[in-house]
Amino acid sequence: MTCKKIFYSSILESLWKQLGKISRQKKILAALILCCCSPYVSAGGNISSDCTYKGIPLYGRVKIVDFMPDFRVQQVDFMPDLRVKKALIPSSCGEWQFVDTVPDFTIQFVDFVPDFTIQYVDFMPGMSY
Repeated sequence: MTCKKIFYSSILESLWKQLGKISRQKKILAALILCCCSPYVSAGGNISSDCTYKGIPLYGRVKIVDFMPDFRVQQVDFMPDLRVKKALIPSSCGEWQFVDTVPDFTIQFVDFVPDFTIQYVDFMPGMSY
């Protein structure tokens, strides 16, 4: 598990333990917090050590779509699952060339429940550990 997943898991555990001791309004607030945090706990972290997800290498020609993507990704500013560098000739993990035709895989940007998270970088693309 990544640090953010451990952090959110510990928050969720402590909230769950406190549910029996609090008022109705606080239970509703806790339920809302659980709903907001749960995508972060279950999201991402499934990228293989060989930089593939669902058997597809995470480098190459990428097309952004609105429907039926290969991957649902969320752009974050820190602690990503994958650091992405925009490249003209993508040849290694995390190097993506954005195209309109003949993609190696497609992505859809989402705010909740991504397959994995990405952060755009200028140097050192690839897996985050």
